Amino acid sequence: MTGGQGEADKRSRTFRTQCEQLAGGVDVLIATPGRLVAHVEKGSLRLDEAMAIVLDEVDVLAGAESSYSEHIAPLRAAAPPSTQFVLVSATLPQHTFDQLQELFPGLEVAFGPG
Repeated sequence: MTGGQGEADKRSRTFRTQCEQLAGGVDVLIATPGRLVAHVEKGSLRLDEAMAIVLDEVDVLAGAESSYSEHIAPLRAAAPPSTQFVLVSATLPQHTFDQLQELFPGLEVAFGPG
């Protein structure tokens, strides 16, 4: 699920459609972090049984105008403490890694091939 880049009325219709789809429950949901937070804040998505949350492009989020903690705080608050967060990035500047370590004490790094 994404928020999309189109006109506001189209994004609004898309959000309503997504709410309808979520009403039946899901086992796996793939969403952009911003859209995920929007659904959690609206109440159309509950994370109280989430076992894992995967967030891609953490380097981009950390470089956004708002801080990364503003993106992740609502998700952490809505998920049980046992939820595993998997943060994915093709590139990870040191300052971004340092910020993530503050948000996720005990952060472990795994590098893929290449």
